[in-house]
Amino acid sequence: MSKHAKFSPSSAHRWVRCPYSVMGEQIKEDKKIFAEEGTRAHKVAESILKEEYFNVDNLCIDAYGEKDLSMLKYVNDYLDAIRSFAPYDNKFIETRIRLNSDCWGTADFIGVTESTIHIIDLKYGRGRVEAINNSQLEIYAVGAWLKLGKPSIQFKLHIVQPRIKHYASSKLTYDALHMLHIYYLDKIISAKENPTFKNTGPWCKWCKAKDCEYRGVWNR
Repeated sequence: MSKHAKFSPSSAHRWVRCPYSVMGEQIKEDKKIFAEEGTRAHKVAESILKEEYFNVDNLCIDAYGEKDLSMLKYVNDYLDAIRSFAPYDNKFIETRIRLNSDCWGTADFIGVTESTIHIIDLKYGRGRVEAINNSQLEIYAVGAWLKLGKPSIQFKLHIVQPRIKHYASSKLTYDALHMLHIYYLDKIISAKENPTFKNTGPWCKWCKAKDCEYRGVWNR
């Protein structure tokens, strides 16, 4: 399995609308400094949740390479949010979730109770993200359902953005989850059958499709 899924959950809001965004030749970009900062925050959270040692000097660094102990505060706010949602019977931390061989990713935190599966996603950036109609979380929910094999259970999807104090949640029923499973599989099949189809809109921002005339418009 390659390091990155062709149809990644994090870019699903784009490829469900525009097949060319993933089927076209991709631009190879250097790592973004803010993305790397987010990766470090996720690693701090993972280490605390797993009670593993981590080096503050190596991980608590901001996007500009400066030591930033406020990361510990923001990560602890995220952990407090996790604890506030429910007393979990089982927990899964940084777990690989798979829709099919083309679509998979890593869920930050999955908490399971008798009646509910909680999908919790840490967003360390400052751009506001909502939980309702969030394709990434919906795919994680479907993947968790397939992985855990829990029938007739409800899902709660949570976005936690501690740096802007934004916490958003939504719910999915079992019936809705089943429909979303079919929907995303159909979208993957459709993208493969229509690889050159382009559809422009706000989702074009940050797209990596090379030689697309719409990419520059939305990335200004």
